[in-house]
Amino acid sequence: MRTIIQGGTLVYGGGLKQEDMLIVDGKIEAIKQRIRLSGAERIIDARSYYALPGFISSQHQAGADPHDGHGVTAYVRSLESAERAPVALFPYDYVFQATLTEPLSIPLLEELQRKQVKVVTLPSTMVNAIDWQRWKCRLRRYGMVLEVDKADDPLPQLSEVPLIVPFSGHRRPPRSRDVYKVSGGPQLTAWEKIVSKRDPLVFGGYWLDTQEYRLPRLISECEARSFLIRLVKTRASIPAKLFGIYPQKGSLRVGADADFLLVAKRHLVSGQGTLFKPDQTWISGKPVAEQGLQPRAGRLLTRHRTYAFSY
Repeated sequence: MRTIIQGGTLVYGGGLKQEDMLIVDGKIEAIKQRIRLSGAERIIDARSYYALPGFISSQHQAGADPHDGHGVTAYVRSLESAERAPVALFPYDYVFQATLTEPLSIPLLEELQRKQVKVVTLPSTMVNAIDWQRWKCRLRRYGMVLEVDKADDPLPQLSEVPLIVPFSGHRRPPRSRDVYKVSGGPQLTAWEKIVSKRDPLVFGGYWLDTQEYRLPRLISECEARSFLIRLVKTRASIPAKLFGIYPQKGSLRVGADADFLLVAKRHLVSGQGTLFKPDQTWISGKPVAEQGLQPRAGRLLTRHRTYAFSY
């Protein structure tokens, strides 16, 4: 099926541009200033909308799917959850992550490689028990990202390995390969304050991983556009790069999956304090509202090991 999203303001990680987007068989086929309408089976007038890449979340709950209305189009599948529960419980899972329950070893890392694991979560009790000098080169070669429960300069000896650390609210920018994970509660409140104050922090170091959050005070279209650029980075492009599935997910570009959100421009400026909800959520080139409530099994994406070092 050929669909044209006409005249929408597409939000990229580095800016916005009003363009047409052609979708064919669930993929973005073309993005141009103007796309000819001949042959299109469906035309969507998006002149009053922003178009954003679909969000990625690791907060996968039983039965959760994009019908929650908060813009999530891909859930991260936990290796443990996938082995215990039917796939149907997590209908839009696309990538693997795992929590380490035993010491690092070559067979363990090779097994994680085979199962497409990208992010490895370490319990705090295990962080200091590992000989990082021995393993950091292999972790880098495999392109894995470590998630550790430490906030303040967690592991100096891991300068060559990207880390995910909890958001601590301090103003020191992270290393170029570190990401602070903002996952809700007081952390989310602190992140919202930074956004509302237009803090000069580089938002390339933050991953906003939460389903619901309230819109900050946006008094002009210019402020709304600045906010959306940050939102795309923190909710779409950064997690996609962390899990090695960028640009297939987390981007609006030719060849990417047609997972995107349409947000009415008037809702952003007038919606202070309300929960952010896109007006339309599209997955694989189709609106979620037209796909019914039956869950579909997700599919593991072949990850790219270099994206962990590119954000």
